Amino acid sequence: MEAKDIVEGRNHITLTVNILWQIWKSRNQVQFDDRSNCPGRTASKAVQEWAEYTDVRKGVANAEERKKEQVAGVSSWLPPPQGCIKLNTDAALVLKDRRIGWGVVARKEDGEVVGAWAAGESRNGIPVVEEALAIRKAVIKARLCGWNKVEIQSDCKLMVDKLRERNVDDPVTGPY
Repeated sequence: MEAKDIVEGRNHITLTVNILWQIWKSRNQVQFDDRSNCPGRTASKAVQEWAEYTDVRKGVANAEERKKEQVAGVSSWLPPPQGCIKLNTDAALVLKDRRIGWGVVARKEDGEVVGAWAAGESRNGIPVVEEALAIRKAVIKARLCGWNKVEIQSDCKLMVDKLRERNVDDPVTGPY
């Protein structure tokens, strides 16, 4: 109920309604069609449909324009401060094949690679959410490796801006 009083409250409410609708549809498929559904796929579909709804509401003509908003200019690798590990993150999507992938590379200040991780899945994804998840994976890996001083570099301008603003109220990327 507090959502209606915050700035992005309407977005929270519409996303919640869409998630509940997807859960209901998934439940009906299990109940009446004897199909099993992955909860992650159900949530992903809800978020993707909500993003499409938001794009239409904003008048965004196609996904290419959204992609342009998310990508920062060409960036180059700069070494982190002494005693710090730099984590470079990225995510990739092949929407027509329903594939996502993410990767993290960890380097010391001299450029030496001290870790690299990557994975992929078959599911629909939203570019900014996948970028947020890649950053989250990098933070988890850093913690598991015991690295206390890290610097994260991402090519997703939208996600970098959200992190700099500490924007946790965003209904799409805030939870990640």
